[in-house]
Formats: sequence, structure tokens, C-alpha cells
Amino acid sequence: MHHNWFLTKVLDHVTPSFSLKAIPGLDASSFLDTLDLQNTISQLQNAGQDLLGFLQEIFADPGSFATLGIVDLLQAAQSLLLALVDLIGSLIKTFLSLIQTILAGIMDVLEDSVDIPLIGTLFEFLTGEDMDVLALGTLMIAVPLYLIYDILFDGLPFSGLGEPPAAGLGMSAAQQWANANLALGIVNWGASAVSDLITLAETPVVNPDEVPGIAPVISMFTNILALSMQIISWPDPNGFPFVSDESPSLAQIAVWFSWAVNWGPPLISYASKVVSDDAQAVIKTILGSAGMISGIVAAIEGLPSNVVTGAGAADLIVAPLSSVLAWLLVSAVRQEIWESSDLIFDPAYLIFVVDLIVNLAGPILNAISAAE
Repeated sequence: MHHNWFLTKVLDHVTPSFSLKAIPGLDASSFLDTLDLQNTISQLQNAGQDLLGFLQEIFADPGSFATLGIVDLLQAAQSLLLALVDLIGSLIKTFLSLIQTILAGIMDVLEDSVDIPLIGTLFEFLTGEDMDVLALGTLMIAVPLYLIYDILFDGLPFSGLGEPPAAGLGMSAAQQWANANLALGIVNWGASAVSDLITLAETPVVNPDEVPGIAPVISMFTNILALSMQIISWPDPNGFPFVSDESPSLAQIAVWFSWAVNWGPPLISYASKVVSDDAQAVIKTILGSAGMISGIVAAIEGLPSNVVTGAGAADLIVAPLSSVLAWLLVSAVRQEIWESSDLIFDPAYLIFVVDLIVNLAGPILNAISAAE
């Protein structure tokens, strides 16, 4: 049963020539081969068995310690430690290789051409170049960002940065960054709403042939927006890329941790060829929960000492809510809720409402906090 058939068709024909190639180089099998878990686990088992055998002999016959000697004990422990170090090194190397592949793949995707009726022709006429995803994303972000910022604050974003408040717009660096974040947040609010509508257009039983062609473009756009907002929302009062406190308090550490965790969801979305949609939902829930807990810690520790304001604390706690609820979109969970409600309630409705509130409230709270 496809109750959103009409919505699917409308979205699919808004930009009929939209298409994005998959990020190249992301292969789960090669990822696991590079990690070589089987060989590493075998080394750990052998080292563990050697150490265990040594200890069993000592416990069975304590007098044999003089014969076996401390050197044998250290050698057995060293073998186990080296195996653990190899495992950690392998994990780090493989993870960095994965990140490198994702970033390189993202650039390939961003350089992929797109064909949009009329707009693509106009772009080629003005620039003499074919429109690619990067150019499209830049236009989609820059044009509404500058328009919205001018309407709200009667100026240009980032124009006063690097100057004293008196020489700029009468605002601190934190306020200027927060205002730019608010303008960009409004753009993200609209884009996320479209993305959620696409999710709603797919009933829990998703037919790949009915996924609108615009879906990967919107997904890419919202991820670029999320990453851009992460840079703009740099936690230091002086804005990106300064770090003022060399000995941060617990509240400040919690604020930075919450900010760092928020990089996870958009980056995870780029690894769709390695991490399934269901796995992504679970990972986002874990990251969102960690971010919310750190936000609560920042509020408890930071409000009494004025490290965070009331609006800032609310932003830290509320912002991860969408990620926390991502587990509801795990296929089995979503399907079970859908069927148990007699095909009436889709958890995607709840995600849609939460995103409408959180994606707009977050930037507003951040701007209020910077102005206090």
C-alpha cells in the first residue's frame, strides 16, 4: 500500500534529469580485507594462550617461577600487548583510509554534472561551464543565505569578522557567527523538510523504483548544509578557528564534545555504500544520545558558572533530538509500528514534526545565546 503515491510522483518530476553517481571506492568487502580481522584475532589468541599457559604453570607450581623467570613472563605479556597494538594500529589505519576514500569520493560526486531544465542552460550561458553538483550546492546555499541574512540583519554575512565590534556591525564575533548560522539554519530547515517529505513518500515497504530521483541531491545538499553549520557553530566565543581556553572546565569540554559528536550524522550519510541505512540510523541514535547527554552535563555544570546561557543549554540538549529518534526509521522497527497501527502511523511523521521544530529552534536558540 503506497499512501503517498501522489507526493512521490510530484517530487520525482520537479527536476526529472537529476542524478548522482555513487561515491566510488567504498567497498565493504575491501574494507574488511584491509582490516584483516581474522589474522589479527589469531595473533591475539596465540599471545593470550602463551600468557595463560605461563600463568597456569605458575599457579600450579609456584616454585617453577624461579625456573621460568620474569623474562618469560614479560615476553608473554609483550606478545599480547604487541598484538593489541597491531589491532589498534590496523583499526586506525583502516579508519583513516575509509575517511580518505569517502572524502575523495565526495569530491568526485561534487564534480558530477547535473542537468536541470532552464537553470542548467542559464548557468552555462552565464559561466560558459556545465553545472556540476558543487556549483549547484554553492548556489543553493549562497543565494538564500545572503537573501535571508540581508532581510534579518540588513547586511552581508561574515562582513564584520576580523574587525573590532565598533568597526563592524556593533556585534561580537560570536554574534556574527550565530547570525550567519541562523540564516543558514533557515535554509537547512526548508531543505530538511523536503528530505523528510521524500522519506514520507516512501511507505515502510520501500520500493527502490519509487524513490524520487531528486532524493540523492536533497540528501547531498542537506549534508553539505549540516557540515557548513558545524563550522559556523564553532564553540569558541571568538569563532572559527580559535580555541581560547587551554585548560577548559568540565562544562566547556562537554560543549566541545557535543559539537564534535554532531559531525557524525552527515559524515555517516556519505558512507552509504559501506554502512546500510539501518546501521546508519542506529549509529546516529548512539551519536545523538551521546550529544544529548553531554549537553545535559554542559547545562548542569555550565549554567551556574555562566559558561553556557539558558538558551545555549536548551540548544545543546534539544539539537540532537532528531538523531536520537533515528532508530525509529530502522526498517524492522518502522514496519512494526506501521503495521501495529493498522497502516495509519508512520514513524517518519514524528521525525518530520521533530525536524520542523528542532531545525529551526536550534539556530534561533544559538543566536539568542550569542546575544546574551
